[in-house]
Amino acid sequence: MPSSASAPPNAAPRVPCCTSRPPTFAGLAVVPRVVIEEFEGGGAPLSPADLLALRQALEQAGVLFLDADHGGGPGVRLRVMNEE
Repeated sequence: MPSSASAPPNAAPRVPCCTSRPPTFAGLAVVPRVVIEEFEGGGAPLSPADLLALRQALEQAGVLFLDADHGGGPGVRLRVMNEE
C-alpha cells in the first residue's frame, strides 16, 4: 500500500487517466483502430460490416449523409441540434 506521506493532506483522490479520456472514434464504432488506420493510409478496403459500423458512429455523433436528391449531389453535413 502506498504511503500517504507523499500526497498533500487535502489532495483529491487520483482518478485513473483512462477514465477521463474521451472515447476514440474506433471505440465508438467498435472497429479495431488498426483497421481504420490501414484504411486511412490507403491500405485494405473496409468490410461492409466495418463500413456500416463507422457510418453509424458518425451518424450518432451528428453527421448526416445526404443523397444526390438533396440538391447539389451526395455529401455530408452536421445535424442541427433540434433536428431529429
